[in-house]
Amino acid sequence: MNLIIGALLVAVASFAPASALASRRAAILALLPLLDLLLLARFVFGENGGTSRWETYGSVWGATVPLSALSAVVLIACVFLIGFAAIRRRPRAVRRATLATGLSCIFLVTVTVIAFGIGS
Repeated sequence: MNLIIGALLVAVASFAPASALASRRAAILALLPLLDLLLLARFVFGENGGTSRWETYGSVWGATVPLSALSAVVLIACVFLIGFAAIRRRPRAVRRATLATGLSCIFLVTVTVIAFGIGS
């Protein structure tokens, strides 16, 4: 699902007309990284054999906790960037924020999911 959200955001940033990105309705795009964040939290704190992945791999793998925190911070920042740019009706800013969010979903969040899923 993460890759679908990322690909959708990249496609919107690449192919959506500027008139569509200039409206305040473009703020709806900010819901996609929020959805991705909720799915990431569900995966990380979800159970894997009775124990959450956070408890299992957070202590063993030293990089998973900072990586998941970085992913959460980046996705929250992307929500605000897209929303702010859409409310201000800045199509170039919406396009750039949407592209950055899509690439963050594809690369950063995917690495986080892989890091927590390696041992499961």
